[in-house]
Amino acid sequence: MDYKAKQFTSSQEVINVFEFAIGNVGMDIAATPIWTDYIHFVKTQKTGSQFEESQKMESLRKLYQRAVVNPMHNLENIWNEYNTFENGLNKILAKALLTENGPKYMQARTTYRERKNYLEGIQRNLLARPPRNNVKDLSQVKLWKKLIAYEKRNPQRLDDSALRRRITFTYNQCLLCLYRYPEIWHEAAHYQLETGHPDDAMLVFQKGLIAVEDCLLLHFAYADFLETQDKIPNAKTVYENLIEKKQDPLIFIEYMRFTRRAAGIKEFRKVFFRARKSRNCTYQVYVAAAQIEQHVNKDIVVARKIYELGLRKFLSSTGFLLQYINFLVSLGDDVNARALFEKILSTLPAEKAPEIWNSFQKFEILCGNLESIIKLEKRRSDTYPTSDPNGIYGLVQR
Repeated sequence: MDYKAKQFTSSQEVINVFEFAIGNVGMDIAATPIWTDYIHFVKTQKTGSQFEESQKMESLRKLYQRAVVNPMHNLENIWNEYNTFENGLNKILAKALLTENGPKYMQARTTYRERKNYLEGIQRNLLARPPRNNVKDLSQVKLWKKLIAYEKRNPQRLDDSALRRRITFTYNQCLLCLYRYPEIWHEAAHYQLETGHPDDAMLVFQKGLIAVEDCLLLHFAYADFLETQDKIPNAKTVYENLIEKKQDPLIFIEYMRFTRRAAGIKEFRKVFFRARKSRNCTYQVYVAAAQIEQHVNKDIVVARKIYELGLRKFLSSTGFLLQYINFLVSLGDDVNARALFEKILSTLPAEKAPEIWNSFQKFEILCGNLESIIKLEKRRSDTYPTSDPNGIYGLVQR
């Protein structure tokens, strides 16, 4: 800033430089040198008439009054300077002005002490790096969150506009250090949204996605935000760009859910078709699609067809098989549920089937008679002769 100030010959240009600095970092606890330099610059300006001198004194008064309400280091020195300044001009007016600004200054002093305590331990010069999940990094995240929570309690009793600037400033400071932390970007964007500034929330999201471009959750949060703002094409672009870079099953699942909400069941089915053809399609994609058909579209027939399609591909996947079983049980389709259990147990190796046996036993206990339960317990005991409890202890599994 000193360099910039020396480049200008006009005092107004220098003042503009100071105002720029004050506007960006003037509320920082360590901003005292900027304020004192600004005050010194105004104070040492030469004037050519009484009118200009009067204007200079008024400008200096306003500058002091702005400075003494800002919680920062050595605030007492600036207050004492202001006191001397006012008393040097007019003792009667000084008494009134100092009485008016005194409580604001005292509030700033109190806030300064509190804020200083919250800043203790925060390494504000820490280089931005990805989360390492160690004690030191987790401690820094915790300390920053405590500071932000403190600022949100509005200790300075600021009006809504000033409070938002204060909290936004704190988030920006935090992100200089925690630049690679998606949770902080998400919190900062959400704050802008909840205070009624969606355009600023969008900018925070966009900056965050540059900082942590590999974080799917932040992309999903951004897409949700765009959807709430009725920016459906923009939200769709988020998903399409993700799929172009990385055909992750989770992306397709979220895309299907979004498409169903935003464009209807027909478009959702098109996305599911694309997902099935992708090289990384997992059983979770089929389950998600089937659940949408069952619970949203109320189309049990299509949901069953999706599970049957999945069965051809994931016959050895316990996770998928249990989901399909639960689907049939939820329909009260005991006949097909039993048939599926038997089909699975006839093809799945015993070492991979304990969860299926558990599910089958629970099903029989719920839906079968005592004879079917005993027969199933005997079959299970024959399959796992060394691990399953026998005799009376076998009743524990019922």
